Amino acid sequence: MDPLTALSLAGTVVQFVDFTCKVLSTTRHVYNSFDVDYEDEGNHVLTVNKELSLVVSDIAEFTAKFNRPVQRWEHLSQDEHKLMKLCQASNNVAAELTQKLSRLEKKGQSRLWNSFRVAIQSAWSKEELADLMSRLRMLKETIESRVLLGLRYVRLRLFKVNELIASHNQQTRAMILDAIQSTDKALSSVPHELYHAGIRRSLEKSKQEERELTKGIQRKILDLLSFPSMYDREDEVAEAYRTTFEWIFRKHWNADQPWDNFMGWLRRGSGVYWINGKAGSGKSTLMRYICYHAETQRQLSMWAQANGLPLETDNFFFWNSGTDLQKSQEGLLRSLLFNSLSKHPQLIPVVFPGLWASFYMESIRKTRFSDQGQLDTLLRALDVLLTQPNKPMNLCLFVDGLDEYDGESGTEGNYEALARLFTRISSHANVKVCVSSRPLVTLQNAFQGLPQLKLQDLTRHDIEYYTRDNLQRHGRFEQLLLEEPERAPTLIQEIVDGAQGVFLWVKLVVRSLLSGLSNVDSISILRKRLMGLPKDLGDLYSHMLYSRIDTFYMEKASEMFQMLRASREQSDISGRIDEEPEPLTALTLSLADDEDLDFVIKAKIEPFDAKTVTSRCEVMETRLLNWTAGLLEIQGASIDDFGVSRAMVAKVKGRVQYMHRTVKDFVEHPTVWETIKQRTSRSKFNPNQSLLRSSILQLKIIRAAHLSKDIWRTAAAAMAYAHRSDAETGNPNTELLHELDRTMQKHVKERDLINYRTHWASFPGTFWDKPAEWHDNFLSLAVQYSLCAYVEEILVSDGKVLGDKKGRPLLDYAINPIPAEQRYPLSPLMVEILLRYGAKPNKEFRTATAWENAMAFLMRNEARIRKGKNWKGELLRWIDIFEQMVDAGANVNASCSLPSGDVSVLNVVDALFMKHLPEDAARLRSKLADRGASARVTAMGKLISSLKGWRKSRLEER
Repeated sequence: MDPLTALSLAGTVVQFVDFTCKVLSTTRHVYNSFDVDYEDEGNHVLTVNKELSLVVSDIAEFTAKFNRPVQRWEHLSQDEHKLMKLCQASNNVAAELTQKLSRLEKKGQSRLWNSFRVAIQSAWSKEELADLMSRLRMLKETIESRVLLGLRYVRLRLFKVNELIASHNQQTRAMILDAIQSTDKALSSVPHELYHAGIRRSLEKSKQEERELTKGIQRKILDLLSFPSMYDREDEVAEAYRTTFEWIFRKHWNADQPWDNFMGWLRRGSGVYWINGKAGSGKSTLMRYICYHAETQRQLSMWAQANGLPLETDNFFFWNSGTDLQKSQEGLLRSLLFNSLSKHPQLIPVVFPGLWASFYMESIRKTRFSDQGQLDTLLRALDVLLTQPNKPMNLCLFVDGLDEYDGESGTEGNYEALARLFTRISSHANVKVCVSSRPLVTLQNAFQGLPQLKLQDLTRHDIEYYTRDNLQRHGRFEQLLLEEPERAPTLIQEIVDGAQGVFLWVKLVVRSLLSGLSNVDSISILRKRLMGLPKDLGDLYSHMLYSRIDTFYMEKASEMFQMLRASREQSDISGRIDEEPEPLTALTLSLADDEDLDFVIKAKIEPFDAKTVTSRCEVMETRLLNWTAGLLEIQGASIDDFGVSRAMVAKVKGRVQYMHRTVKDFVEHPTVWETIKQRTSRSKFNPNQSLLRSSILQLKIIRAAHLSKDIWRTAAAAMAYAHRSDAETGNPNTELLHELDRTMQKHVKERDLINYRTHWASFPGTFWDKPAEWHDNFLSLAVQYSLCAYVEEILVSDGKVLGDKKGRPLLDYAINPIPAEQRYPLSPLMVEILLRYGAKPNKEFRTATAWENAMAFLMRNEARIRKGKNWKGELLRWIDIFEQMVDAGANVNASCSLPSGDVSVLNVVDALFMKHLPEDAARLRSKLADRGASARVTAMGKLISSLKGWRKSRLEER
């Protein structure tokens, strides 16, 4: 018998013995119980009886595994003989258990049965129970010893696998050995969980197979680290203008404004160098200039040579207007680790030994950093990378925009902690870090005494050069220099003096003056234009917003700002926690600007031609400039799914963004934002409805030969926009949603996937490979996204649809948001609607009710929930839902099974709600107490839990 086959068979025996021990333990508890609550016991009778009938028939099928013919007994080894005897012993126990449970089931059907305890006592004598428990203990101890022997064999095979890597260099071989040793530690705790692991794959691999496996694991871990917007901010930072910022590589540039020599720090320095400056002073542009300048590499090479180690450089640009990962420590760490490990993949098993071992053993289906305390994992990985001896290096990091950091999910931005991170890692002799930010007090205190410069004190000559060069390139200014040689140059000096080191202000002023020059303004008029522009950036933005935009376009400007903000906020309920939302592109905005509902409904499901796409984007680029006075602009580019030339990709898929972080701060200030929203108050405009229309049109015109991730992300974005539109307006958007459903279903049919599942909502692209027996449909997806107005309209029009739904009940979709990584919006209103139209809290699907599933979800995901930025608000919604469920007749003594044991409803309420929000949860707890809820899970409850646990494991196997 193959050793892994034997190990698998042993695991089957362990699974059965473990189940039998649980059943008999709870049975004996009931047998010996003298404080039975007969009223509560009566409520359990039907449940127990149903579970018994299902388990009895199931055990016979399961134990057939013990009787599988292997090979003739005389050809078995001594160890295999012992294993087969164990199987026979397990089969005998199974037969006896089946007989007893059958008798118990029949007695449970009797009308005279008033006590389950009496039924057990008639099925088993006390001596029989004790004897069976004793036999099970011996069987369990013996089988566990057999499993350990099998595991030792597997370990030997693992070391043989290591020998196959002999062609690798010594460092790589040592790293793989470390990973295998980590696996050994994990394997030591496997015996009682072996049946979950399901180790059935042969570890005998050729050298080529081993190399392919190694590369595959490397790719998987690098994929976990990477994220789409990793380089977006860096790509969108403006390049330095011509010869500006060259002074950074000079020894003494400005004696009047002392600063710590940057070139000297590159060559000989250590620790942290801090570039600080006012908002808009050009910090990000300078950082990008430094990162890619040849002189930076030359100076750092001298530093590296002095230590005798190879040089590595890396950079990260925080961005407050970007995705969560672009403004978090997690994004920083993932980016740094991805870049370094991409260059040195042989270090991956050293930096992530546990993750490597897990992938190697295939003991997990999917792994995400969001599942396993990702920040701590990433911090440890970075420490290992910086200190590992296998590939020592000198590392210089450039990190821009510390003030754009916005904390981790569930925390406020903590600049002090971020500063400590850089101070700590730069304490290594082989690591130094250059950072930039505004001069926030927290950062001033953290970096006090460290090498630094104040950017606004050092850019006067750069600003003068930029202003002079731009103005003199205009023919009209050349003419004015000849006509008024004294006054024209003075204009340049007035701009430089007014800038106070803020490059962004200069850029906007020069743009305004160039417009005047094109209107053939005189020096006097140009000076008047300059004097009319505020010196403060906020005041300048106010001037642009309220004075520079044509009154006729004020409403359109408001729509553009609202759609940009709505596109960012949909990320809270769209896609997975570890994935990024769809960005607002020029094409998205162009399609959203089309207000014709008929166009969305009637448009064919076929790609636009390239000419139409490019034309739309060019028009939108011009409109943005006119409608928002340049405060919004198209930045960057992405991949092309629309068949346009590469030259047009930036316009088609470039992201619509604020011109600068300071513009976002100004526009989204509550007072300014309220004024902007008022401009559309008389219309029916809703940004989320407009973006819903745009998403449907994108799904119709996208050019993709297969169901790419972009299609699923766009569909998820459409559902998120539908949710917000539904919540804000009460409009069910029925026509639009049915068109979304029809469009996605057509995509699925055209790719011959419709036979695989009945509806597109069931597909893996909707973020999880959902079981076919759930019978997902568009209504279930609408429930998950809390489209309350839409769902109620459907239920009103067809009252039977709720009861007719096959498979997973709609109520379960509303209160059991699986997978937990998916951002589904939790809605007490949706629960209220479903209960009002007849949803049953105690209706069972597979082995549990929606009520029990909700309890289990909360207990398993408390840590994840508390990481959310509004976790208290989420718990309040859960309290509301629990109250509704109790009022609707949910079983107050229901329980759910967790690895730590069975948990009652009161346990959940006390552990989560009363612990964190005692005043808000007091009424709920009082209701439960009034209805007889008990904090203790009864013996009967434990028996039901054991029976259900068995069936659940069997269903998962099938």
